[in-house]
Amino acid sequence: GTNIGVYAYTLASSDDLHLGQRGDTATVAEQSTTSITLDAWNFLAVSHKHSTNETTFWVNTETGEVISHTFNATTTTASASNFMVGAYGGGTLPVATGTLLRSVQGFNASLTDANIASIANELTIRHGASYI
Repeated sequence: GTNIGVYAYTLASSDDLHLGQRGDTATVAEQSTTSITLDAWNFLAVSHKHSTNETTFWVNTETGEVISHTFNATTTTASASNFMVGAYGGGTLPVATGTLLRSVQGFNASLTDANIASIANELTIRHGASYI
């Protein structure tokens, strides 16, 4: 794509969690090695720590999978204007049929395993459902 910015998504063709970033010249994306579970509630989280060039994926676990992930340099203002949930590419690349979404949240910090455990616990209390 040509939209400058950062995006997280999962595709029907792979069922794994991705984090992508588009800079001035190209897109770099990494993905989890664990697939989501269809027709069940999933706990998905992703965080990027720019200072160490690492992306962490949590897929139904409190222990993150850390992957080296260096973003492309950009001096251009982010141009993706819409926050998309449930599809990527303007709706042309949807999540798999049977994917269930209960909560979508954003945070202004790079998260840790301890943060994720705390968030999962709070969601369990609020929704009366176990996520992990």
